Amino acid sequence: MPRQDKAPRPRSLRALVQNEPRCIYCDAKPDSLEHMPPVWVFAARQRPKGMEYATCKQCNNGTRAADLAAGFMARIRPFDDPDGDLIAEAKQRIDTLDRLAPGLREEVFDLSPYADIDVERDGQIHEMVRIDANGPILAGLLTTFGAKLGMALYREHVGEALPMHGAVLIQPFMNGGLSQDQGEALLSVLPTAKTLRNGKREVSDQFAYAFNSDERSVVMGLASLHQNLHFLVLAASDPDTYDNVLADRFVARVSPGELLLPRKVATLRPSTPRRRYVLPGLPQPR
Repeated sequence: MPRQDKAPRPRSLRALVQNEPRCIYCDAKPDSLEHMPPVWVFAARQRPKGMEYATCKQCNNGTRAADLAAGFMARIRPFDDPDGDLIAEAKQRIDTLDRLAPGLREEVFDLSPYADIDVERDGQIHEMVRIDANGPILAGLLTTFGAKLGMALYREHVGEALPMHGAVLIQPFMNGGLSQDQGEALLSVLPTAKTLRNGKREVSDQFAYAFNSDERSVVMGLASLHQNLHFLVLAASDPDTYDNVLADRFVARVSPGELLLPRKVATLRPSTPRRRYVLPGLPQPR
């Protein structure tokens, strides 16, 4: 039966730290406020309130590269105007990206193996470059971000931090990796849609997720950032139950306390479509 005793949760740092027994990402004492998704994900950093959590500074600060990579890749959308606001914001963060995630741009934006392609849309032919985002650096960062997202959704909908013996199963999708049929099949079992709101303002075009939960031990969600970068996550206190049944849907498994471990995910699962995105006019690595 669903839990019936949950009350509105305070969101201020002081109240969260006082009421949260541990960081939602590890077993340390919380002393920091985490926004999931982070402020940087949202256009012009205009993030509505909601989905804030008590964490330790080590987890919060130590996963900034994953947050930056997710926000960066979410902005690289097919058919976007190369001079548009989202691309401009991505360009502004390139120096920080290079500092926090060295080698990522070289891995993702290396055009040498690829040829130009022509893509038809609305009766027009567009010249683009298709890139497979399967490198170990990007895969590792997206795995970390997906783990954070799953642990946050567990705290949001179960009402307590994911137990240390629990885990998040993760599958990231770039824009070409999640087909319409796959998405519709997942949404058929994830009936509740959520986003962040400030009054009448909502940001479902920038962040939205559909989920299902028993409100006691498991949450499954499909989240979208800028309708371009997607994460399928399943956070469970008894992950073996689901890992044995759903192993072919996920490429990684992360438990609380493991966020800061190096991620060496060499390839994404070959049974799923290869992740692709279009690179519209971003500067190449120096």
